[in-house]
Amino acid sequence: MTEPVKIAVVLEGGMLQAVLSAGVPVQFVMIDYDAEGADGGDVALIPQGASDPAPAIVHVSNADIDGPRVLELFSVAGGQVETAAAAHLRPNAVEG
Repeated sequence: MTEPVKIAVVLEGGMLQAVLSAGVPVQFVMIDYDAEGADGGDVALIPQGASDPAPAIVHVSNADIDGPRVLELFSVAGGQVETAAAAHLRPNAVEG
């Protein structure tokens, strides 16, 4: 089985501060549904499955590569591994 790519998503005050990759290039898309008052050029309509599309600020970027820092953060987290889908199903899941 192939080792999964490790990334760290760093937030402070609910704001994205950094996306770090453990040694491999990673491109990510940030979607912020708090789009009220945003410049129209930064806003896109994001599909919501069966619901109407929702406006959001969308930004595509590359993660910073910092393998040692990412591995350090995984170590501090105690190797806790949970899929995003499983986290969402927990009764007390915290939305990001």
